[in-house]
Amino acid sequence: MSQLLAALVSGVAEGVPFFLAAAGLSLIFGVMGILNFAQGGLFMLGAFVMRTLLAGNQSSFLVFILAILAAGVAMAILGAIFERTLFSQTYQAGPHALIGILVSFGLLLAITGFVPYVWGQSALSQEPPKIIGGRINFFGAVMTQYTFFLLICGAVIVLGMWLLLDKSRFGKTIVAVATDRQMASALGIRSANVSIAVFALAGGLAGVGGALIAPIASIDVTVGQSYLLYAFVAMTIGGLGSIPGTFIGAMIIGIVDSLFVNYFPAMQPFAAYLAAIVVLIIRPRGIFPGAATRAA
Repeated sequence: MSQLLAALVSGVAEGVPFFLAAAGLSLIFGVMGILNFAQGGLFMLGAFVMRTLLAGNQSSFLVFILAILAAGVAMAILGAIFERTLFSQTYQAGPHALIGILVSFGLLLAITGFVPYVWGQSALSQEPPKIIGGRINFFGAVMTQYTFFLLICGAVIVLGMWLLLDKSRFGKTIVAVATDRQMASALGIRSANVSIAVFALAGGLAGVGGALIAPIASIDVTVGQSYLLYAFVAMTIGGLGSIPGTFIGAMIIGIVDSLFVNYFPAMQPFAAYLAAIVVLIIRPRGIFPGAATRAA
C-alpha cells in the first residue's frame, strides 16, 4: 500500500513540470491558434539557465527560488521577442496555418542546435537546496522532499493562473481576443499587446518548468523535446486550448507514468500514449475541449 501511495504522490508531482510545459502550449494554441513547438526549447533553456545561475552547487533555499524566477523571467522575455520578431509575421495567414507550425518547429531546432555551443554536449546536473534535498517518511512511504516541493509549486502556480486567467481583466481580454480577434480590436483591445503577453506568459511557464526539473533530470539537449512530447500528449488528453483540461491531462500522464515505473517498468516508455489512447477513445476531443477545439 505504501508503494502505491508513493507512486500516486510522485505521479502528481511529476505532472507539475508536464503541466508547465503544456500550459504555455495550450494557452498559445487557444488564443493564437498556433502550435508553438518552440516551448520545448524554452523549457530546455530554463533548465540550462538554472544550472548556469547555480553552477550545479547546493545553494540556499532563497537563492534557489530566485534562480527559478530568473529562469522564468528570462524565458518570458525570450518568448515575447519571438512573438514580435517571428510569429507576428504569420498571423495574416490565419489561425492553424502551417507557417506558424513551421516557424515554431524551426525555432525548436535552432535552440537545440545552439545549446551545445554554450553548454557543451555533456549532460549537466543541479543539486537542490539541503532543506529540500532529503527524504521523508510519508505514511510508510519513503519519498524525497523535492517531490513535496514540486507539489507546493504546482498548487501555487495553478492558483495563480486561475486568478490571472479567470478573475482578472487580463484574463477577460485574452478570452475576447481568442473568441474574435477582429471584434476585440474593434472594441479597442490592442490585440498585439495581448499576443506579446500570451507568449511571454507561456515562455515564463516553460522557463519555470525547466528550472524545476533541473535537480531531478539530466540537463541536456534532449530534455526540451522529451518534455514537449509529454506536454503535447497532456494538451491532447485535456482538450486543445483548455488550460483546466491540460492540467488534468498532465496529472493523468504523471500518475500513469509513475504507476508504470513501479509496476510495469518494461512498458513505462509507452505509458503516456496508452493513457492518451484510452482517454481519446472515450472523449475524442479531450476531457475539456477548449474554444479552439469546439470551433473545429
